[in-house]
Amino acid sequence: AICTDTDRVPPEHFQKLFSRLTGRILLQLTDRRSQVCKLGCLEIGAIVLSRKSDFLPFAAMFLTPLFSLAKITKKVIAEAASNLSFQIIKHVADGREGTIFSVIKASCGDRARTVRREGFRMVQATIKYHHNEGTLERGPTAPETRKRFLELIRRGVDDSDAKTRSESIRALVALKRAVPGQLGKKEEEEEEDKVTTER
Repeated sequence: AICTDTDRVPPEHFQKLFSRLTGRILLQLTDRRSQVCKLGCLEIGAIVLSRKSDFLPFAAMFLTPLFSLAKITKKVIAEAASNLSFQIIKHVADGREGTIFSVIKASCGDRARTVRREGFRMVQATIKYHHNEGTLERGPTAPETRKRFLELIRRGVDDSDAKTRSESIRALVALKRAVPGQLGKKEEEEEEDKVTTER
């Protein structure tokens, strides 16, 4: 309750308190008991919704183990982790350093195919976030943002795993819909060829 009480607990106090609890919370999130993990994810989800930008310093350290939980065969755990990852990406704006994007990029290149699939699902969520914020279409960083998304998606389209390729193609479609005509004619033709071939 203290972590979600934005009226009584200012951002700096929240971050100081939460940093002390991070280790124990991560233990709960990575617990292989389904209900323990699920409850932990729900609790952190409530904090993310309340704190949003205040949660940025902790986003990467939570997303990394959450992506790894995609390897778990227990559906309850995998879904709880995926839902929390989505909430973090949807509600916590990435900083200039791009720490959230870096975690997503690393997951897209993970050795485990289930983690790569999850990574490209989160690429789709990140594209949607940027589109809603208008940071893909305008602003000084828009061209570079589009470029790094396209470069990452290209890796996925060439992935050895069919489901990873499918998720990356969905990310490509989301990017093209978000910025129609702004990827460049040559790039759009190349990517369209890949999508057609995959289908």
